[in-house]
Parts: sequence; C-alpha cells; structure tokens
Amino acid sequence: MKSTADLSDKSVAVVCGTLEDLSVTQAAPPTADIKRFEDPNSAISAFLTGQGQLLVVGNDVGATIISKNPPVQPKQKFQLFSSPDHEG
Repeated sequence: MKSTADLSDKSVAVVCGTLEDLSVTQAAPPTADIKRFEDPNSAISAFLTGQGQLLVVGNDVGATIISKNPPVQPKQKFQLFSSPDHEG
C-alpha cells in the first residue's frame, strides 16, 4: 500500500462524515469497498476483527491502535491528507 490506487478491491473502515471519510471517498478507486461506521470505536473494532482490511484514521488514533495491538500488527501505510493545526 503506497497510494490510494492500492485501495482497489480492498475494504476500508472509516468513521462516517469525518474528514477521513470525505478524503478517502474522493481519492479511492471505484472498486474500493468503503465501510462507514457511526463512531471511531466501531470502525476500529471492525478493522481489528477483520471486517475491514484497512482503516482510515488520524495519526494520533492510528499510533494508539498500533501501540496497543501488537498481535494484530497494524502498520501505517500512507498519508491520505494533512490537516492543519489550529490555535484558539
């Protein structure tokens, strides 16, 4: 997995209505199976139990999943987009 083209014929778990959902929907090839979930825990659970081959999440969530699930051995594949930081 090096780019969005590699999402072809893969199932992708993502939280419905998020920036990640919008980005992967725009970038993925038509043969990607985007599985939308109502909340992050549902999307993560679907990925960890094999209901989704891939998971699109923010870097901080992804790093936590990687560190807490060594038996599954998830790996970061590529960056879909970069979101700017904001100060209040």
